[in-house]
Amino acid sequence: MRLSDDMVAADLHHLGYDDAAASGPADEVDADAVRAGLLDDAHVDRAVESLWPRLAPGDLVRMLLTERRLGGTPRRHV
Repeated sequence: MRLSDDMVAADLHHLGYDDAAASGPADEVDADAVRAGLLDDAHVDRAVESLWPRLAPGDLVRMLLTERRLGGTPRRHV
């Protein structure tokens, strides 16, 4: 067991989670349920949109043809 595993185990013990650890992360988390919950979460949707704006195909083609960045400012040629 690595040092980080020992530290996590100690933290979990402190929080009252003394059950035996699962054999791996996939055994502990239902990824499909997490994904479904995140897809329906408006807060997560806004956070993702602020980092990676959605691009419609037409907007992307227009941006490429007019040499504009995602933020709307023209690209500078160096």
